[in-house]
Amino acid sequence: MLTKIATYGCCATRDLFNKAFVSDWKNHFQLVSYQQHCSIVSLMSKPIDIELGEELQGELSNFEKSVFKQDVLKSFLETLKTTQPEYLVLDFHVDTFNGFIELTDGGIITNRIVRYKKLDIFNKMEARKVFSPLENTTEFRKRWIQSFNRFMQFMKENCPNTQIIINRLEVARMYYSLDNQMESMIERRKTKDHHTAETLAKIDECIDYFERYAMNNFDLQSLDFNSEEYFGAENNPWGTCYMHYNPYYYKKKFKDLWNIVENHFHAPTKLASFAPGGLAKQIPLGVTKLSDMDEVGVYYLTNATYLQMEDRPTTDNAGYFFIVYPRNGKNGYMQELRKSTAAFSIQIFVRITDGKESSKWNMVNSGFRTLTIPDVTSISEITEAGEYYITAEQVKKLQDHPTKKNGWFLTVSKKNHDSLKQLLTKNTQNDNAFEEYVRLVNVEKRTNLKWRKYHFDEANFSIIVAIRNFKNKVVRRLKLTKA
Repeated sequence: MLTKIATYGCCATRDLFNKAFVSDWKNHFQLVSYQQHCSIVSLMSKPIDIELGEELQGELSNFEKSVFKQDVLKSFLETLKTTQPEYLVLDFHVDTFNGFIELTDGGIITNRIVRYKKLDIFNKMEARKVFSPLENTTEFRKRWIQSFNRFMQFMKENCPNTQIIINRLEVARMYYSLDNQMESMIERRKTKDHHTAETLAKIDECIDYFERYAMNNFDLQSLDFNSEEYFGAENNPWGTCYMHYNPYYYKKKFKDLWNIVENHFHAPTKLASFAPGGLAKQIPLGVTKLSDMDEVGVYYLTNATYLQMEDRPTTDNAGYFFIVYPRNGKNGYMQELRKSTAAFSIQIFVRITDGKESSKWNMVNSGFRTLTIPDVTSISEITEAGEYYITAEQVKKLQDHPTKKNGWFLTVSKKNHDSLKQLLTKNTQNDNAFEEYVRLVNVEKRTNLKWRKYHFDEANFSIIVAIRNFKNKVVRRLKLTKA
């Protein structure tokens, strides 16, 4: 069965599936949809409200008329939904060379005015502003990023199984003449487009910016451009131009593409760590256990979503970042929760799970402020190591508090096998009212010793001095015994 593929961009991408350039491409792929010469900003805008009629009037080829129709109707998106390609190869030539036009009615169309103006219907459209990445760079990039993010969200929702590959391009400065001599492309085209070395450098910089944004933010694969082997060519069927390359370009790019397709069947699926636009992923609807989440990435749980998780480590009403790490080569992987807060301490919990069995959540950081105690009725239920504070109101509700009065600091030690130590310290500035209680809790058996009160009755009492005095007393007794 042939691999279903789609293309978006210029002829440097579309012609990888043209027998004039790659004679045997049909032995490998089925081209199910393609879009040429359309800006991503135009594609992701609303269809333009204009009556096209059955046939466009104007001195343009049928191909150019079809490009205009697609540009107006934004029909490529619906074609992708219908055909569901396994791969989509795209480039950003049109965004860089053409940009887009914003119409007075709010519509968007690709800036191909040199060709479109030959159509009667285009001359009925009123342009408000032309956007070019080379002239109004900051504003253009902002609009482009917003549009590309929406495109990736569209693909995630409507074509979730389509692998997107970026065809990286550069401007050809040199070309092979018919007698196989290397000539200057700028000199060849100086009467047509007046590009200089400086403008070509800006074009390359712009294309590179779009390519890197797409690859870095959405973890996309790419077909790299080799500037030492790819040049323009006078014998290119479409003529001598900056992105009409030599025959080797098409054969090598096609080979690189096929290698990606072949390796896809022998390698783990490469999952994006973030949602489109660099946003955290969302927990799918219906999930009630964090252990069911095994797709690598960074997620965000709102307060409501967090409280729905049956295996959460705390009961506090807070949002959390949730990280799922790659597997360890077997079945296990690590999960991490980080409280999303600017006002309180950032608590961090980690655990190992395989989806069926999980270790207990371990608190690895409790921040620089005391923690809020969970919603419990007994202090013995608080077993995560850390420094907590219990308000006077909370104290009244705790069945095993020794006094049920005042506010208290609670220190919970780390576990030693099955047990831990709990220390209560009264929050007071009065020396005479100062109190501390200590006890051991057996976590496994869910039992605990009675609270033992520290006694600080002596004036200027010092625990260090008391220990030193006790040590000296023992030493004196040993000496007397030996004597």
